[in-house]
Amino acid sequence: RKDMDATAWTQTLLVARADEIIRFGRYGSIVRGRDLARGFGLQLLASGDDAVRAETYEASVFFKQATRARWLYWNIGPMVRWERELGWKAEPGIRIGFDALFWDLSDR
Repeated sequence: RKDMDATAWTQTLLVARADEIIRFGRYGSIVRGRDLARGFGLQLLASGDDAVRAETYEASVFFKQATRARWLYWNIGPMVRWERELGWKAEPGIRIGFDALFWDLSDR
């Protein structure tokens, strides 16, 4: 991060069943987590503030689906987060979110 003269990184492994994906047109055949419009899956995440060690780990299960409007999508799922700063104590939670869609869908 140039603004803080520091390094910040995140690595994610996502395994999902994609019932509907978003086509950006610039990706080719690679589908990323943000391309998922409807489906469910498992996400594992690690992040850190320097290049040597991780500061945070997270595991979550998610479900994503369209609202009746078909341009607004909601997602929900349980998660567990571990942070070095808190002595790696497991912190369970629930993630709830919304995504707005402003272009077409593919692979329905």
